[in-house]
Amino acid sequence: MVDYSQFSDKVLFLCYPTQMIDPLFADVTGHETILKILTRAKETPATAYLFSGSSGIGKKMVAEKFARLLLKQDAHLPLDAHPDFIRVEREAEAKEITVKQARALIERIYLTSARGGFRVALIAQADRLNEEACNALLKAVEEPPASMVYLFVTELPNRLPATLRSRLVTIPFSGRSSETHEDQSQLFETLMHEPVGVQCAALEELNKKVEAEDDAEQKWRHVLQSLMQNCAMTLVDHPTEALRFGHGLIHAWHMNGSSLSPRLALEWAAIPLSIKSSLSLPSFLESSFL
Repeated sequence: MVDYSQFSDKVLFLCYPTQMIDPLFADVTGHETILKILTRAKETPATAYLFSGSSGIGKKMVAEKFARLLLKQDAHLPLDAHPDFIRVEREAEAKEITVKQARALIERIYLTSARGGFRVALIAQADRLNEEACNALLKAVEEPPASMVYLFVTELPNRLPATLRSRLVTIPFSGRSSETHEDQSQLFETLMHEPVGVQCAALEELNKKVEAEDDAEQKWRHVLQSLMQNCAMTLVDHPTEALRFGHGLIHAWHMNGSSLSPRLALEWAAIPLSIKSSLSLPSFLESSFL
């Protein structure tokens, strides 16, 4: 029996591939692993989640259904009518979500739950939060009241400050073909079981291929998402190796879109623990940067 209490929130989203999907998600097409993760989390959710993915992929719909799941709200009732649900989004004609809106949210989250359960705040187009609003919500996420859950939804996660992103459990949405998944399965086996030199050679080849794409950031996102899926499937049988690689994937995900390649985080994850224990964490992997 694996003790999952040792894993951080950000690795937990990889851990439950065999969980049944809640009937509330019955009309959602695809995203089975994500739906299993959210079903597993309905009784003990993390404080804050980041639903990220391209436009039209279904991340907002799934976030709203997850909110219903937490609030025990029937599907035929308006979600926004629930007294413990708060929606934050850009006002009409506005270019950004303002600090005034963030502060209004913060005032509401400290009120007593109307129905004695969770309270859920859904922040749509979270990348449109202005700097002051992000800072206000950062403090709210760091010091949440009991039973409060934040759902950030965005197409552009890297536009959120690193300090805020690092406190959110990322739920990445993607549309992958079976061919792409098969290719990354082979890479995953190399990164999990081959010597560090072979791993670095495979990552160097991958980096060249990805950087040659027109949209390298999106390509990296698809590669990392596929590797996350593979990591989920191997966690139960190989928890130590999966935990080591899962941390590397987390760092790589946050580095994507920055001036540094996700390859660096994956190479660091490949270094054996016996060697790594005597080394300091490179500055480009510091959590304050991520």
